[in-house]
Amino acid sequence: MKKFLIVSIVILLGIFQLALAEDERSLDNVDWEAFSKNLVNAFVVGNDGVKVGAMKNIITYGDYLNVENAAFDVVKIYRSHPNQRIRQMAAITITKMNNKWAMYFLKRNGKFENNLLIKGQILDYFKHVQ
Repeated sequence: MKKFLIVSIVILLGIFQLALAEDERSLDNVDWEAFSKNLVNAFVVGNDGVKVGAMKNIITYGDYLNVENAAFDVVKIYRSHPNQRIRQMAAITITKMNNKWAMYFLKRNGKFENNLLIKGQILDYFKHVQ
């Protein structure tokens, strides 16, 4: 019974790996320019859920996107959002946006961050980037 369970898990993992490989190939067919514009527009909406979803997509697909126009909005979320988890996500999003001003701001503010978890992540990121 145990062997059957292990073999089943291995087969499922193999199938899952093939499905992920297919998803990565399909990334070439995405209209990244339109997707980038929609993500930038998501920060205009007053709903935090939409903003969090946009930040998740920027973190996941940041290498393909041009979302520099959302830099001010994401920095504003990082600076002043009351939820520390959303601030943490905004800090990670800034590192994926490829915006020099936002990166400079994050690096400068990292030294003065009050939340120790966010401060540690920021300082660790810049320690490994340089």
